[in-house]
Amino acid sequence: MAPRAWAELPRADELLSSRPTLRAETVDEAHETISALFCEHALAPIERSEVRMQLRSVHDGGVGIELLDYGRAVRIAVDRGLEDFHLVQIPLSGRATMHVGNAVVDSSPQVATVPPIDREFVMRWGPACRP
Repeated sequence: MAPRAWAELPRADELLSSRPTLRAETVDEAHETISALFCEHALAPIERSEVRMQLRSVHDGGVGIELLDYGRAVRIAVDRGLEDFHLVQIPLSGRATMHVGNAVVDSSPQVATVPPIDREFVMRWGPACRP
């Protein structure tokens, strides 16, 4: 079976479509849900006061796939690193920027980021970013 071209991959709304969608309409609800799934962090919308978070996920053994959309531009700050897991973040649409110390990495559907497990970092997800 030949690999599919990037342009032929499913749309974000088609991925994990058999999984339930968790929703949060407030920053506090979104923060609580994502902190429980990943790690403690600070979450702040950049342009509006609230979010429209949608999350679908599946876990098998030690591996998880998460389809997360905050529905708004947000700033996510982790002050101790991820500590005990690795995350490969690939926006399916839009752009995200990760700051680790003086380094800045932009991610897009063509470029993934891997946040550090041992130090603080800040991510800014654009309004159309759907990792």
